[in-house]
Amino acid sequence: MTTAPTIALLGGGFSDDPDTLLDDFVLDAAGRTRPKVCFLPTASGDAPGYIEGFHTAFGARGCEPSHLELFRRSVSGPERRPGYLAAVNDRVLPGGWAIDDGAAGLFTDGRLVDVVTRAPGATLRRVQVDEDGAVAEVAQRARLLRV
Repeated sequence: MTTAPTIALLGGGFSDDPDTLLDDFVLDAAGRTRPKVCFLPTASGDAPGYIEGFHTAFGARGCEPSHLELFRRSVSGPERRPGYLAAVNDRVLPGGWAIDDGAAGLFTDGRLVDVVTRAPGATLRRVQVDEDGAVAEVAQRARLLRV
């Protein structure tokens, strides 16, 4: 029997949060003693220090950390959201998911099953073109993680 992979989107976490709430959530969701954790550093633009921080943080927690460099930063942090929305609106990119720093989303069998946040107001949003042809963001309800 094959078990469907669990995928967690994580905004923030190991890099600069004062707690390990999001990291704990991701590792608990893996349900394994030594999970394989892959970092896709899209928002950080593959900054070497950020990648090293990921390997250090998750390696120290008994994981098998790896990373996959797919993106190069071409816009600054404040420009990312409007840039993504414009790209979806212009049909340059398909709809997808946008995640705030301090939030995480858990997918199983390709379906969103949980959204958590360590920062009130932070969440995961579904971004897509609506029936009127305009780009729309739908915020998902997130439960607040506590220390």
